[in-house]
Amino acid sequence: MSDKEIKVVVSSIIRNGKKISKDKTKTTLFLKKLGILTKNGNVSRAYKEICIPIGQD
Repeated sequence: MSDKEIKVVVSSIIRNGKKISKDKTKTTLFLKKLGILTKNGNVSRAYKEICIPIGQD
């Protein structure tokens, strides 16, 4: 993959990420599709140890 192709892919990922992050429903569906969230919306077991709630030290 050339540098130009990589830049196109990266810009597409950034653009789509910004679009998805503005909509809570799309964000939740995306995280479920990746397997980070369960069907019920809870953090899956594989990610539970690495997810630290904001404000928790």
